[in-house]
Amino acid sequence: MPNYENPSILERLIGLGTYLTGGFLGIIWFVVSFFLKMYVTPFLQYHITQSVIFFLGLYIIDLFFSILFGFLTHIPFIKDIVKYILFFFQSPFYFGFSIIGAFISILVLYMGLGALFGKYSYMPFISEAINARRR
Repeated sequence: MPNYENPSILERLIGLGTYLTGGFLGIIWFVVSFFLKMYVTPFLQYHITQSVIFFLGLYIIDLFFSILFGFLTHIPFIKDIVKYILFFFQSPFYFGFSIIGAFISILVLYMGLGALFGKYSYMPFISEAINARRR
């Protein structure tokens, strides 16, 4: 029986890889595990679920703001304000990263390194939802 307090190096690397690939490696691991009838450890379930929810949430937020700013750019006086806001948040400021891109990269690095070190990285709403479902 595997030791769940100390995940193997393969589990840690899969946890890291699922964050670095935007959740795709984790989804592939779930599918392969299902067809091979392998047991997915709670450590991997936690990190795969967290990465998929995180990146799906990012996609939904990006889609929402794209639609919202698309509408707002057609309003005469608000158009200029929206362009300044978009320029501020989307223009590269450090090594080609925007403010939002740098923040997201830091979050992904934090979660990925947590998985690599065998820890359960904490994201406020996502981790609480995963832990509530596991109880």
